[in-house]
Amino acid sequence: MSRSPFNYLITLMIGAIVWIGTGVVLGNYLSENVSLAMLTEDEFKQYYRIVLAATAGLGVLITFIWYIYGARDATALALERARRFWFIIFTSEFIAAVAAVVTMVVLFIDEELEIVNYLLFFLVLGVHTFLFFWICSFYLSPRSVKYIPLFKK
Repeated sequence: MSRSPFNYLITLMIGAIVWIGTGVVLGNYLSENVSLAMLTEDEFKQYYRIVLAATAGLGVLITFIWYIYGARDATALALERARRFWFIIFTSEFIAAVAAVVTMVVLFIDEELEIVNYLLFFLVLGVHTFLFFWICSFYLSPRSVKYIPLFKK
């Protein structure tokens, strides 16, 4: 399953399924159950889905970069460098999730949402960024770097 183009296609399918679950289903649920003071439900869903789509797109793009990097012949000769590169990507995905939550805090500052809502936002954004990258790299990495992801040994 880690052969091109299957890993790319499976990654896109996983990303789409996760986005539908978190963007559409959870977005509709949140817009109906979160107490909104200034925004309408449609505005809330729109902002939520824009931030979610940006992080989901970033997660897929970064995962594709990992696949391209791992498939290079030179990568097999420098596995320690590949391990550092994987860790840098994973860390940057975590930072992207935090930045997206900060973006949501700024967007919804007038709404006085509870902290549990922002924790839920972080969980959802984490699913689209660092957790998505970890799962895809764990199961779909090219052969030369298939043992690089965290907890893969």
